[in-house]
Amino acid sequence: MEKSFTILWLAIIILLTGCTQEYRLERMYYHAEKKYMEILKNPFQANTEQVDEAIADFDKIIHINPNWDGIKNVRYAIAHLYFLKKDFGSAREKFKKIISDFPLQKEMCLQARCFIGLSYQQEDKWDKALVVFEKIMNDYPLTQMSMSLSHYIAKYYQNDKKYHLAEEVLRNAITKYEKIINDYPYEKRLIIVIEDFIIKTYEELNDWAGVVNTLQKIVVRDHNTDRGAQSLYRLAKIYESKNEIKKAINIYNQFIKDYPDHKFASIAKAKVHSLQLTLPNE
Repeated sequence: MEKSFTILWLAIIILLTGCTQEYRLERMYYHAEKKYMEILKNPFQANTEQVDEAIADFDKIIHINPNWDGIKNVRYAIAHLYFLKKDFGSAREKFKKIISDFPLQKEMCLQARCFIGLSYQQEDKWDKALVVFEKIMNDYPLTQMSMSLSHYIAKYYQNDKKYHLAEEVLRNAITKYEKIINDYPYEKRLIIVIEDFIIKTYEELNDWAGVVNTLQKIVVRDHNTDRGAQSLYRLAKIYESKNEIKKAINIYNQFIKDYPDHKFASIAKAKVHSLQLTLPNE
């Protein structure tokens, strides 16, 4: 009986010790994260002492229990803080370790890869940054980050006055976007996201024929939806902005006819009236 009591008592002590440590780690994480979030409010004005203090607080958690359930978030915060203090070598080392240790955390690994690329760019090692960005686009083609990276790369080239490279990147992006649509023809939500990227890309290229063609496809396919209505209205606005008044009037009239109860119907009517006044008398 005494032996059973001793075993039970030891089990209770172990359980309570585990609970106490868990509570302690959660409290430590709460305070460290609070400092981290404060830095993120204005990361460019954070001083080195603030960042180092937050890193030290997160490090204490790792030293107490490197296998704690929330340790991946702790390690990500540390890597990000090293990036913010411009210690890019340490940041890369820690982000790479996160990718290696937590391969199933897809979103975290994706962000880690992006920061690795950005760290190279911050060091003016664009060739290395580009390798990382291109790998992200190849390995994570269906993510928003991957789809946005082409625009980020093109903007870099535009700022560097390498306009031909920027155009090449954006044209290649459209090809990739269209391939995704062909590969996933029944993923309606994905297709909507991709089409918006295609339109945005054509706009950046000032390729208004591409924008119009894409919107027309949406109008035909989604005629009975708000997306179809919005696309038709957008077409009219494009023609209006290009001073193709008769085309704009025709499309506004089509919008009024097809979507008489739409919230933009009254605006379309007003547009038709004002545009007609600009036409020369025939």
